[in-house]
Amino acid sequence: MNTLLRILPLALALMGASCAPSNPASRAQKRSAAFQALPAEHQKMALEGRIKEGMSRDAVWVAWGPASRIYEASAQGTALEIWHYTGLQQVYSGSIGMGVGFGYGGSGRYGRYRRADPFSYYDLNYGPQYVPFRQAEVKFQKGVVKSWERMKE
Repeated sequence: MNTLLRILPLALALMGASCAPSNPASRAQKRSAAFQALPAEHQKMALEGRIKEGMSRDAVWVAWGPASRIYEASAQGTALEIWHYTGLQQVYSGSIGMGVGFGYGGSGRYGRYRRADPFSYYDLNYGPQYVPFRQAEVKFQKGVVKSWERMKE
């Protein structure tokens, strides 16, 4: 019991830390040394959540957060790094499916057994689904932003 009482506050603190919101100010604190090394203009823009050509990876990370996926590419013999940012869009759908046939299932005292099941397949799916979509993309060349694009709000 004593061990549980000692571990419980630590577990609650870790859970609270993992649920902390991520915004430019909190990301700047996480990488304070890299943030302080940025030019003043880039610091200001990153804290406002804005980026521009010529900014470093650290500035983009502070402004927009970690990328969902990072790709390597080549354009006209030049190596590029592409950061994709993915969002989720809510889509409503409804479907009902049913199949008729014989299924295999159940368990008894002596293991699995065969049974006839006239409704071996049924599905009722109604409600919100979340579909990923490309929200933004940043292309880096030699560690600095070459181009970027994002969805208009």
